[in-house]
Amino acid sequence: MRRPATIIAICCLIAVAAAPAVLAKTVKPAVKIPVPVNNETAPTVSAASYIVIDRVSGKVLAENNADAVLRLASLTKLMTVNLVLARKIPLTRLQPITAADQVGGSRLGVKIGTKFTVNDLFYATLLPSANDAANALADSTKLSRPKFVADMNATAKALGLKHTVFTEPTGIDDGNVSTAREFARLAQSVFGQAAFRHYDCVAKRTIYARPSWKKIVLKNSDHLLTKPQYDDVLVSGGKTGYLGPDGGWNLAVELKSANGASRELTVVLMGEPMLATSEADAHALVNWVWNNYNWK
Repeated sequence: MRRPATIIAICCLIAVAAAPAVLAKTVKPAVKIPVPVNNETAPTVSAASYIVIDRVSGKVLAENNADAVLRLASLTKLMTVNLVLARKIPLTRLQPITAADQVGGSRLGVKIGTKFTVNDLFYATLLPSANDAANALADSTKLSRPKFVADMNATAKALGLKHTVFTEPTGIDDGNVSTAREFARLAQSVFGQAAFRHYDCVAKRTIYARPSWKKIVLKNSDHLLTKPQYDDVLVSGGKTGYLGPDGGWNLAVELKSANGASRELTVVLMGEPMLATSEADAHALVNWVWNNYNWK
């Protein structure tokens, strides 16, 4: 017997509805790889160890002694800030500076018991690299110091950083160590966070001590942000670290060309004799890359 056309139409609709949907394939844009176009050798730098990496492709473009295990100094604070940001602590929470927080080195220079908001502690930890602020920031998580340090090392392990060890949140202890290659991986993870860049990529910031409401003006120790000779680069993340008179300086930074035409590069230099040379060397290295590579 012949089926009515209406029934046939309904059956066809049911069959179409029941058929698995065929989704258009999402075509991801191909990652452009930096390809050398000149034979010019990389500039000579003063760092004991360094590495330059294309952020998007991960290709190493220049390096020297990049697997040497060296002291981190205040580069350690990148991990401290990273862990506190991840816990999403209320930014208005007041945290006191305790006696245990005052470990020497760079500091805010306030009395024990002075309080700051978590928001202000982020700035104080990153811009002038205040050790008492970094310890107070770690304390704001309500974790014990051993537990906080254990979380620092667990995060490093999760990133595959086999030679990176943390012993406390500030970097003042010489037991905080890593390599230029491994720390570049951590820096890329942290610098990529908008919340981090909010606190890090500013030249200066005013914070307020409580309960006195005393104003403290903080200045960023990364002069690639502020000096006019570096106006041709844009800083999307950076941290300095002072190793003392016998150890010099470390610098981890992510840079883009100010003209918008060149790709973002991650640079880590360890064991530079002076802060100024670390900045000049980072500047020279990224410009060498942009002049000698095309992204295809």
